[in-house]
Amino acid sequence: MSAADLEHRTASTSPRGPASPTLLVGLGHFGREVASAVLGPGRGPPGIAALEAWIGPAGGPRAVSLDPAAKDPHAAFLARARGEIEALLDIHHYLAHSSPTDPRGPQCDVFLVADLGEEGMAPLVAPLVAALAGELRRAFSPILRSGDGALVVSPLLFCPRSGDRAAMGAAARALADLARREPPLARPGGRTYLVEDQSGKYLIPRPEMVRAFAAFLSATMLSGVRDDDRGLRRLVDAPGADAVFSTFACATLVFDHAALGRLAAARLGREILSVFRTAVDPAALDLAALAAPLVPDRTRLEAELGAAESAVALLSPPALDVPEIEWDDSPEAIVERKFGSLFRARAEKTIAAFRDDVERFKMDRLAAAIEQRGKACLDRVEAELEEHIAAMVAEGPTGHARCLEILRDAGTRARGLWAEVVRAVEAPQLEPLPPSPLGPKLAALEEAVASRPRPYRMAALGGIAALLYSLLVAGLLVGAHRWLHHPFPLYFDALAELPPGRLRPFVTPPAPLVLGAALGVSSTAYRLWKHRKRHHNWVVSARDDLAQALARHLREDVIGHYERRLHYTRLLWVQRIYGRLVGRIEEAIAGLEAVRAALSEADRVLAREEHAGVEALGGARGAASVLWAHVLGPGDVDAVYAEIRPPEVSAAADRHLRKSLEARPWRVAPFAAPDRLLAFCSRELGDLAASSPFEDGTSALARAAAEAVRGFLRRLLLKLSPPLELAGPNTFQAPPPLRVLLVPPEARRLVESTLAEGGFEGAWEVRALSGDPHRIHLVVAREGVPLEALALARSEGAPP
Repeated sequence: MSAADLEHRTASTSPRGPASPTLLVGLGHFGREVASAVLGPGRGPPGIAALEAWIGPAGGPRAVSLDPAAKDPHAAFLARARGEIEALLDIHHYLAHSSPTDPRGPQCDVFLVADLGEEGMAPLVAPLVAALAGELRRAFSPILRSGDGALVVSPLLFCPRSGDRAAMGAAARALADLARREPPLARPGGRTYLVEDQSGKYLIPRPEMVRAFAAFLSATMLSGVRDDDRGLRRLVDAPGADAVFSTFACATLVFDHAALGRLAAARLGREILSVFRTAVDPAALDLAALAAPLVPDRTRLEAELGAAESAVALLSPPALDVPEIEWDDSPEAIVERKFGSLFRARAEKTIAAFRDDVERFKMDRLAAAIEQRGKACLDRVEAELEEHIAAMVAEGPTGHARCLEILRDAGTRARGLWAEVVRAVEAPQLEPLPPSPLGPKLAALEEAVASRPRPYRMAALGGIAALLYSLLVAGLLVGAHRWLHHPFPLYFDALAELPPGRLRPFVTPPAPLVLGAALGVSSTAYRLWKHRKRHHNWVVSARDDLAQALARHLREDVIGHYERRLHYTRLLWVQRIYGRLVGRIEEAIAGLEAVRAALSEADRVLAREEHAGVEALGGARGAASVLWAHVLGPGDVDAVYAEIRPPEVSAAADRHLRKSLEARPWRVAPFAAPDRLLAFCSRELGDLAASSPFEDGTSALARAAAEAVRGFLRRLLLKLSPPLELAGPNTFQAPPPLRVLLVPPEARRLVESTLAEGGFEGAWEVRALSGDPHRIHLVVAREGVPLEALALARSEGAPP
């Protein structure tokens, strides 16, 4: 914001609007500058309307074009003025700004400001004043003419030395004739002020003239003194038809609380920004522990996406009926009836049906479930990331800097996990579905069954073996007995009689045959049983191997194949989640970098605001102004700011952070918005508009105000003179100039004590009637100046 804008805003600041409806008309460039200095860029306080008029094309929402060559050059202007006055005479405004005991109607005042030196302006002023007075009184006759109210049109005209003296003299005569018009209701009714850019003591540059007009209008329009019976109503109302002209000199000492508040808010804001911009040492943070919650573990993600309970329910293999092999089953019965073509077809159909069901239906359901869980997991991971980031940013003024360091570590972790998953996705372990083991295992079973002994064959061969075994055992028994008990020659005589002895009954037939049969049958039967048991176990083992191979094929090969495909689908989602997480982290890092940039930009903006505040409080522009002085100078700001600033800036920064993040997300950096920060700092500094610097006290502001009042009065009290050249000192019986100090009630004691110190000459009236607690006005007015006393009217080329 420029120093001019601050000056405009300061000039327009008042606690309330005037009681009298007021229309300020600015003609040409000078009138616009004065109106802007009084009211600022807005419409001003309630009860005051502004209107601009231009000769030729006009721009702006409240500007009207005047064409002197037109048949009715004032029609558009009068229509706008009538509309503005109509809004000011509204019942709401009247009831709000009038006293219940005041029987008078509304006093409507129209101030018209113009520079008679501007091209084409001098001959336009008098007709415009007459048209305004006549049109407004006619339009609102029941109120302003025949009713309880009144209308006053008061021109304030600047007559520069560089202007056309003859044209300005003609304008003065036209205004004098207008003041003598009959009947009295056709007259403007207000004073006509003529102000030149020189007095009897000094020259006034154009910027100071704008300030003088703005100060005078602020004293009469905004302070409310013209609405008080004890005030200066006579500065507005015309004294009579013969002494219509007046002149004034005005200087203002102003406490620019808006500029001070803006400067102090900018300075406090920069201190808060310095807290926000404090560097964070990464070594002081446990980045690994703080970044771990931001990046979920891959195993946890895969488990969350896997949903093992649903996969087990949908991918449970079917039960294959593999017949049991009994002890007495023949090889033909096993091969043909139990494990024949029907068994093969049934097993192949069961396996094919299970694969088809999984491929066509269950895989779609499982993939859809993974898709749904993946979306939910992705949303949850993103939401948790945003919540963690928002929580870290909101932890304190340096939360965004700490969050930036943590996110950088989390980004490194997420990129590493994402690269690991990408490698797994690019090298998938998706081998083709293994073939069914049904054929080889059935062949192995048939081979084992083919070696299985037949029962009848074993019985026949067992009988022959038992017979032979019996004969052999009997022969061995008899031969052993004969060899032990007979001489050698008799051993070979089979028909020789056996010698007597205790063993003879056992070797005499049929005892040896019975013993041989017993041993042969039992031994042969046991050996045949072992042989059959071994082959039976072989067949049963082949059958069990077939059953296990089929179950393993369904459980490991078929289901494992589809589980690997589902795992690949989960990997794709894990890759997507990590990829999105990396993107979100990078976006958050970019957002935090933007926050840092926004904080830097906000610091630059507030630095410009602080500089503008210093300029408005008496910088280069303020030092060049005499008629518009400031209570505070740049040297006083530090002491005043030290008293009003919060004691703990870090606590204020934390409050600003939390309050900003309540309304808007951290990504837009609401705590770095200059306007929001200035508003917060203004609230922290208190309401400066509610305090008057002229009150008694020991604060830095009161001390600065007392010193400024003393300097202001000493500098201007004896040197301020009306800037209007008169024809001669004895031209008319001029009353003494009116010298008034308009002060708020809070400043009366300070001003009177300053005057009591001595060193001041002249009669000055101190009137503590101003409702504005921030300004002191010095007003010097010369009243009742007739046309004949104006040097302007007697200039060369003008008739006497």
